[in-house]
Amino acid sequence: MSSAQHPDQGGLVLSDGMFVPSFVHDLRTTGAQLAFLSACDTAGPDPALLDEPLSLASAFHLAGFRGVIGTLWHTADSSHTAEAIYAALTDHGTRPPDTAEAATALTATLRSMRNAYPAVPTRWAAHIHVGD
Repeated sequence: MSSAQHPDQGGLVLSDGMFVPSFVHDLRTTGAQLAFLSACDTAGPDPALLDEPLSLASAFHLAGFRGVIGTLWHTADSSHTAEAIYAALTDHGTRPPDTAEAATALTATLRSMRNAYPAVPTRWAAHIHVGD
């Protein structure tokens, strides 16, 4: 959830409170490769702040994660998408994940979903990759 009044206080609503981007920013990781945020709206800014895209996904990237996959809105297919991406990154579980290929794996997964559901972009257009 984003906050137009306090952009730094938007975040992921958990059962025991709010997980805000500043928590991630304070991590300052080194060598972190990939964060996969399959919860709803982890990469989407508040509609009133489209020119300042502070989101949970961008916070993970700023904290040092080389790549981050997040969603712009709610999608019912997040678990399917995650399974397909991790299968691509691990060659279906036969090797450790090649996180440098996250953007490529995401693109291939979303193209497959788009081919299966061309008239339903809400099923395949929500996920984005931030980083390299």
